[in-house]
Amino acid sequence: MLYGVVSNLQTLYNRAMKKPYTIWLVAFAVVCFSVGAVAAPALRFQKAAELDSIGLILPVMDRALGAPIKPVSIRRWIFTDGQKSWTEDRGDVRDLWLEAQFVAGWIDPAGNYLEVAEMTKMPPVHLGEQATRKAFDAALEDSALNVDINCTYPRLVEWIEAFCGTKVQGMPDTVLVNRSRIDKILEFNMSDSRTKAFAFRINPAYPGQAAVPRNWFALVFRLKDAPDAETSRAVEKDFLGGIKTTSMFEGTRAVSARKNRTRDKAKPVVEDATRARARRSIRHMSSWWYMDSPNYIMLSNH
Repeated sequence: MLYGVVSNLQTLYNRAMKKPYTIWLVAFAVVCFSVGAVAAPALRFQKAAELDSIGLILPVMDRALGAPIKPVSIRRWIFTDGQKSWTEDRGDVRDLWLEAQFVAGWIDPAGNYLEVAEMTKMPPVHLGEQATRKAFDAALEDSALNVDINCTYPRLVEWIEAFCGTKVQGMPDTVLVNRSRIDKILEFNMSDSRTKAFAFRINPAYPGQAAVPRNWFALVFRLKDAPDAETSRAVEKDFLGGIKTTSMFEGTRAVSARKNRTRDKAKPVVEDATRARARRSIRHMSSWWYMDSPNYIMLSNH
């Protein structure tokens, strides 16, 4: 195919030699062919996802599929004090924290990943690298870890760095888009050019948003390639500019009984941490559901 195109361009070039005024057309065709061969298409946001439990409607990438966060890996530890032994099921503290802040995620066929998180707590680093879920949940009760609506920019930067796993250069910039529904949008200058990170808070004064959650939300793109100008414009105009609210802030629909499609609910199911973590991973994703059985739990969005 490439050989045929080049041959056709050569024929046009030969003819153009007899008509000088057509030379610029040949040059333009060659440039367009060359650029088109290497340029990646910008992200497109032509569908939306409803996150009922937090009252948000977000544009998502074309043909993107929901991608719940990876379950936390739990390891059993055996301890002894020389007289008695006991076991503890521990997970990585950072993974437990990411799970606690995560709301939803999507990945498109090109490998671009978008995740949404609630910026409510700083990571409890004082726990060390590993902790039981009970110890982790207790640590999060500490108000010193709160990320409140009026927190400082350095605290937001610290949260973004912990969540993204990469450094932020300087303080965030304000993005002036969707200014009626959104009270403020901040963009963080990430050291990894393939990561685009934003924080925003909803404007409660906008009609229908009086009961909006009063916290910061994070939006993080982990792109397959560094974004060009067209991609950055699409993210700002079509994605950030398209954020809306559902006017449902009581948080009931996404955790309602319709998520439970267990066929035989009369059979006893032993509740454990694994089942709880599985359900938690889809709690904000309205198109996902689960099915319990005595021996397993299944998650699906089909």
